[in-house]
Amino acid sequence: MKIFALFIFFIAPLVAIDVRVATMNVYQGIERAGDPEYEALEDVLSRINADIVSLQEVRNSDTTGSPSNLDQLASALGYPHVFVADGNDFDSNNEVIIISKFPFTSTYSIESPSGSRDLTRVHAAAVVDVPGTNDDPMIIGLHLKCCFEPDDFFRRAVEMERIKFFLEDQGLDGTDNVIVMGDYNLLGSDQVYTEADFNNLTTLPQTYSLGPDISFPIRYFMNPASYFTSYPLLNPMPLQQNGTTAATFHSGSVLDYILISQALLDRGPVLEVYNSTREVFPGLPKSGSALASGTSREASDHFPIFGDFDLDSGLPLQLTLDTNLLTEGGSPALLTVTLPETPTQPITVLLCSSDPTEMMPEDLTLTFPAGVTTHSTTLIPKTDKIIDGTQSISLMVTAAGYLTAEETLSVFDTDTTQYALSAIGTPVTEDFTGFAGTQTPAKWTVSGLPWLGLDDGVSSNDGFRSYGIENEGSIGVQTPQEISFSGSYQNSTGEILQRLQVSYDAEQWHSSFEGSQDQWTVDIITDSGTTSVPALTFAADTSLTSGQISGGTSGTLSATIGGLNIAAGEDFQIVFTAIPGMPGVGSSDAIFLNEIHYDNTSSDLGEFLEIIVGPDFAGVISEIDIDLYNGSNESSYATHGLDTFTLDSTEPSGHRIYTKNISGIQNGGSDGIAITQNGNVLQFLSYEGTMTAMSGPANGVISTDIGVAQSPPPASGQGSLGLTGSGQGPENFTWTQFAGPFTKGALNEGQTLAAAIQSQGIALDNVIVTALPPTLDLQLTISSDFMLSFPTESGVNYEIQTSANLQNWLFFQTITGTGNSVMIDASSADQQRFFRVSRQ
Repeated sequence: MKIFALFIFFIAPLVAIDVRVATMNVYQGIERAGDPEYEALEDVLSRINADIVSLQEVRNSDTTGSPSNLDQLASALGYPHVFVADGNDFDSNNEVIIISKFPFTSTYSIESPSGSRDLTRVHAAAVVDVPGTNDDPMIIGLHLKCCFEPDDFFRRAVEMERIKFFLEDQGLDGTDNVIVMGDYNLLGSDQVYTEADFNNLTTLPQTYSLGPDISFPIRYFMNPASYFTSYPLLNPMPLQQNGTTAATFHSGSVLDYILISQALLDRGPVLEVYNSTREVFPGLPKSGSALASGTSREASDHFPIFGDFDLDSGLPLQLTLDTNLLTEGGSPALLTVTLPETPTQPITVLLCSSDPTEMMPEDLTLTFPAGVTTHSTTLIPKTDKIIDGTQSISLMVTAAGYLTAEETLSVFDTDTTQYALSAIGTPVTEDFTGFAGTQTPAKWTVSGLPWLGLDDGVSSNDGFRSYGIENEGSIGVQTPQEISFSGSYQNSTGEILQRLQVSYDAEQWHSSFEGSQDQWTVDIITDSGTTSVPALTFAADTSLTSGQISGGTSGTLSATIGGLNIAAGEDFQIVFTAIPGMPGVGSSDAIFLNEIHYDNTSSDLGEFLEIIVGPDFAGVISEIDIDLYNGSNESSYATHGLDTFTLDSTEPSGHRIYTKNISGIQNGGSDGIAITQNGNVLQFLSYEGTMTAMSGPANGVISTDIGVAQSPPPASGQGSLGLTGSGQGPENFTWTQFAGPFTKGALNEGQTLAAAIQSQGIALDNVIVTALPPTLDLQLTISSDFMLSFPTESGVNYEIQTSANLQNWLFFQTITGTGNSVMIDASSADQQRFFRVSRQ
């Protein structure tokens, strides 16, 4: 299955074609008209001005009221037709919708079959009546399960099966106009699940029920088109307006896709990821004026994808290649494009590579003047810095009014598992050019965080990436934990290596003001042991304004390391360790009870629970349940999903405060509250004593008594129990009895939710390793004021001696080399006027 990457560098805007389609995850709802998030979202969608739009993560609160938030948005943008998918799902608070300027001839909610429950969210499908054509498109909007829990990958694979079954049920094939778009969340790596694997997924929700139509093995793919090999659907992979950036998520990841049928692909679709920071590039034609650079970030954490699609056929383009076999970093291929007829006006043709990290057209557009039918350019094989074997790369050539032409080329992989030091004095350089940051680069070992792709410093998410501008590349990370990057080298000089020179560019691309002072440290690991190289230590700057560092900061560090004994043919590692600086306090992903009111002097009034969700919580709210326990029988008597609570506020620290009025909260002594995620107990608290749960999700768990109670009961409208103190999670706070009015939906008296100490975005680049001759010319110099200077090797001890007559030598000082030149004040050497230094 081919993935097409479309480069949006236009010489002139293309003429309008039949229909423009867009998809966007709006992130935690549309909000209300007048709110900054709503206004930014309206601006982005207005700028794109698509005919049909799928939106994901629309809240229930956005679809209720008269008019609702959704009604207001659709009306303001000129979309009279709105379809909200509805059915049997886990996360009913995150709706998938389709809005359209044209009417629907039919609509469908894609849900789990009767008797099963295996979809996180219901997906939306609609056939749209586009004027002027009988080939109306089938539009499907989807939003798959998020994140990295063991069951998440399986659940996404099943959800893709549901989409595939729906297409089969509709009797559609590659000749139909089909568009499947949305937030695919295809994180992680390819996997295959057997029935035994499914039975071992202990993290599945207790109410998860797999449909009987699902058969094993179930395959999970990172490539969305791989789910539709029999159909097929294909991915004309769009880029942002700079023509090189594929990210659809602010972290640098690609989470959102538009998949299309072969019929649409053949007619030369043109797509783009819209990011307001790229407005300096032309891209696809848009409505109105360019938006402020920060508009996209204000609107959502996802960037929308939109594209122009021709629903009717045209004439075919013709391609000719002088070779279909390329080698990474090798000679280019010659491509000739021929028009089927002589044009009477200029024609612009766009060239697209299915993998721009493997092969790129030298020219992204070819302009045919009137009367000219042929045009040539070259296809340049790239070095992608990953070991992936020979790749089959597709070249797609498109032009408005013409059928798409396609050719396949093979690109031979030249990447290896090690750097080889082949000769003394010959440097080995790694500049990471072309590295896309999607997986660990060749010759390196690293683990512990996800790869987030390319990043120019905009993202503040923890993870690995390739920092840089466009194609320059580096190894970068933002991390709250210690992470080591190990480069593998081999001594291929035929000699024993005693000395190495190592240099690299230490870079910082993202800053957190007064955040964690993260460092790079460097060690060399050989068969003889580990040698630390303090001269190569780099510390990030914490005084810079938080956010992107445009172009990054860079400084070169270099050291000579001696005292080694690396045999001929021996492998060794140079290890760069990213160490978070103090205090290194990260955000919290905890979900915890923050305030409760359950008792009054007479009738209990205004009983409620208040739950706080930490800023790093990566799951969905619908996975969280709150079970109430009665101390009299130690059993659960009520369950409330957190998605039935009201989100009252989001604090500056990123914590979210949820509340719910709940009548009948028990107050008879030793009553409890359990907070669970997919049936796993996160917190089991009790008041007025402890208990051991005898039923429900906390069965067998002993509660923790919070140590305070509403005793004596307060007057109506008064009194609650809540947390006080300062911190990120429940471990930072203490329970307190409040006598005054309760603070439902707000922080408690004496409570502060501290912002996390943020890490920096640091990178290493231009790593140069050189094998040096076995001895070092010390080149001892002395100034008129007795300042001695000589070069040193890291880890080697040097003894300095003095003499008055060149015959009797006295010990003066011993130092340990750092890999740099040292300067020593020798003025205290009394009447001694001669100096010498020797290696120990």
